[in-house]
Amino acid sequence: MRVAVTALTVGGIETARCLVSFFPEMILYVPEKYSELSDANKFDDFNGHVVSIFEKYDCHVFIMATGIVVRKIAPLIKSKLTDPSVIVMDEKGHNVISLLSGHLGGGNEMVLDICRKFGGNPVITTSSDVNKKPSVDMFAKKRNLVIDSMEMAKVVTAKIVNGEKVGLIGIKDTEFDSDDLANIDDYEEGFSGYIHVSNKLIEERNDTALLIKKNIVMGFGCRRGKSSSEIKDMIFALMEEREYNPRALSVIVSIDLKSDEKGLLEFAEEYDIELEFYSSDQLIAYENKFPKSEFVKKTVGVGNVCDTSAYRRVGDTGKKIGETSRKNGITLSMWEE
Repeated sequence: MRVAVTALTVGGIETARCLVSFFPEMILYVPEKYSELSDANKFDDFNGHVVSIFEKYDCHVFIMATGIVVRKIAPLIKSKLTDPSVIVMDEKGHNVISLLSGHLGGGNEMVLDICRKFGGNPVITTSSDVNKKPSVDMFAKKRNLVIDSMEMAKVVTAKIVNGEKVGLIGIKDTEFDSDDLANIDDYEEGFSGYIHVSNKLIEERNDTALLIKKNIVMGFGCRRGKSSSEIKDMIFALMEEREYNPRALSVIVSIDLKSDEKGLLEFAEEYDIELEFYSSDQLIAYENKFPKSEFVKKTVGVGNVCDTSAYRRVGDTGKKIGETSRKNGITLSMWEE
């Protein structure tokens, strides 16, 4: 996690330097007028400083009054899905407050880590933490699941906090199976809400938080020059046709000759999808497992690109979903890790 520490006063700088001694990876910022007190990064204007670094770090620790921080970050806040976590400490380090993005941004965990190593009183106000109950967003974050709807995540978390019975569908988890939480196989009577973990297209319900498993691997090949929109349309249409959520797509794999395919690169960047490329030498070991083309082999050095690259990624434990699809100059092989 990239963490910036900003202090404004002489006392705050002293505390900040002590904090950074416990966490050497933290980056310290202080006003230019106190440059003789620290070899940290300097800033002249506090407003401009906050604006310039707010999105550059995963977490900010401000050693100053909470009110100052609230006023400065208010215009910069966008969404709990993307905002960095913000922590406020008084200049004596007595109180360490998780102010923003305590769950998804990791602020609550960082506050506890600071208090364990540095000291201070952790101030965490999120209701699930106070009541020592799981929240949907933290449950998703710990397990690398995608939250389909933050609104439904809040609805179901509120049910958990209020002691209503909530069921977990799709995976088994040790946080469940208590008086008001239960691992269940499917929607059952007697529950006021559900957390459903799946990579499939699931019908929306007003009592369910859907968490998406990102475990779909797509072997990819195409004629040169396919646009990002053509690639997106083909991949998403194939996934929906097979009743899989497009947001479950984790990685696209192919031969290294495709590593400069502009449309593919643009698509992957837009939808935050990992790309992995292999040489023909890395793929040829799996060539005989799948139908192959002599023309393709003469062209790229291996007789099958999509299936072999997907298999290279998932191995024997992976599962192929449907047949290899060939359409409009794009070839796709869909697998589940």
